[in-house]
Amino acid sequence: MKFIMILATLILFLSGCEDKGYGTQDIDSIMGVGATAKVILTSSVPAINANIAQKSFITVSFSSQMDADTLQSDSVILKDNNGIDISVSLLVSENHLFIRPRSSLVDGMGYQLTLKSSFKDIFGNALAQEYLLDFTCTSDFWLSVAAGKTHVIAVSKANDVYVWGNNPLLDVMLNETNLSKISIDIPLPLPKVKKPLSYSAGSYASGMIDSAGKIVTSGLNKLDNVEENGYTQISLGANHEMVLKDDGTLYSWGSNDNGQLGTLGVFSKQKPTQEYSQSMEWISISAGNSFSLALKLDGSMWGWGRNDYGQIGNKEFQERRQPVREDTNGTWKMISAGSSFSAAIRGDNTLWSWGKNDSGELGDGTNISSNIAVQESTLSSWTQVSTGFSHTVGINNAKEIFSWGSNRYGELGDNSTVNKNSPTAIDKTLNGPWIDVSGGDGFTLAVGVDGTLWSWGHNAHGELGIGLEKGDSLIPVEVK
Repeated sequence: MKFIMILATLILFLSGCEDKGYGTQDIDSIMGVGATAKVILTSSVPAINANIAQKSFITVSFSSQMDADTLQSDSVILKDNNGIDISVSLLVSENHLFIRPRSSLVDGMGYQLTLKSSFKDIFGNALAQEYLLDFTCTSDFWLSVAAGKTHVIAVSKANDVYVWGNNPLLDVMLNETNLSKISIDIPLPLPKVKKPLSYSAGSYASGMIDSAGKIVTSGLNKLDNVEENGYTQISLGANHEMVLKDDGTLYSWGSNDNGQLGTLGVFSKQKPTQEYSQSMEWISISAGNSFSLALKLDGSMWGWGRNDYGQIGNKEFQERRQPVREDTNGTWKMISAGSSFSAAIRGDNTLWSWGKNDSGELGDGTNISSNIAVQESTLSSWTQVSTGFSHTVGINNAKEIFSWGSNRYGELGDNSTVNKNSPTAIDKTLNGPWIDVSGGDGFTLAVGVDGTLWSWGHNAHGELGIGLEKGDSLIPVEVK
């Protein structure tokens, strides 16, 4: 029987309608008799979530691998509701077509996307029909975000995954090696990943636990053909990866030169290997630069690996190759491992840090490193903390963002490049309410309660998600 290619799923991602938009429209395939198979739309395309600000991608997924050479100048047409053409650029990877508007789309405005049947798959099959798809840009889109060294992973409220920056995740998600070697400077959706249970952006890698509880990784120490499920959390460091299973056990792989895998040995591992104590009480993990932190059910914090600045917090400067408890024996609820320092929130919502403090990243009002936990200088209550390369960001109980440490690229968001050794409010015109924040290498991203996403700091690789041409930013700018 003759094969007829069908349009399977439409994902509209308009990062900024004025560019923030995204959404998914499923298209049912109705198979006819013999060669008369057809695909129809069972309903009109719904309103699409979108950010207000810049350009982004509209993504269309097909049932077959597409042939980029068959794309013609009029294969894809985008118009606003006034019938005015919007110029686009096109990118093809496997069975996905990425359409990037060359100008911003407008929040609340309607648009029409036309897909001509001249576009073919690698077998020479054309679209079963020409598609006319209507959508509208709206706001309230983002849910959470994770910053790596030079790239970002974010999840929308529909649980769709997006990436941008220096992008080591594209090779596994899109099966396209060439795409993985270029920077994507605005959010790009990953159609193959839906509803991740956990995700993490490391220094040179990315990883997720998919909805089935399986590990999906890309970049340094990438795992191949991992079919086992039951995993619930993942955290990536500079050169090693950690995961938790649903039975409370902890595994890691990658480099082990400083004992960061916690196996008591010195050899690197190419597959998940259980930590030495074989505890079944682990509930949270955070991988840093050659060291690891983890919490147990009783709220105790444990660390292992590199410890030259006291980043394990056990009152020593010697590396440990198996889990050791931090020295204060406190009860903790949230942990974050940075490059050479750590931060954590106690059960009473106070925030403490330890390790390297050359740039003021501990936030205790000094620039003195510490191998034991010291409290940040404002003595505030906190709900979230995230460590970047040499700065820290946190959300207090009033849902405001404060930051401290290195500010070379404006990563503190206070409209300066001056380092701070105490918590400093970001640009006050935007300070809250916030629900999520993440620090990278010289940049920061945060999600507001209204679903907007903001970034500030370094933008050399497009990590701010606003386009490379806009450069670094000393204050928060919206990712649209």
